[in-house]
Amino acid sequence: MLDLSDYEFVLTEAKPPMPAADASEVDNLKYGKWDKANTMAIRLIRASINEAIRGGWEINQCWTLGFV
Repeated sequence: MLDLSDYEFVLTEAKPPMPAADASEVDNLKYGKWDKANTMAIRLIRASINEAIRGGWEINQCWTLGFV
């Protein structure tokens, strides 16, 4: 079974700012974790949309935040 608990935070947390070139490892990891979870959420949303209407929906990179 797929465990989604590591990805659900992306539905309620805003996208963190992109870290600067000299950002700390913590900032880089936080951004990377959010980006990975957001990508997974978008894939799951796309997969759950009925094929008959799938082409009519445009999902952008921060689309998930508005659903919770």
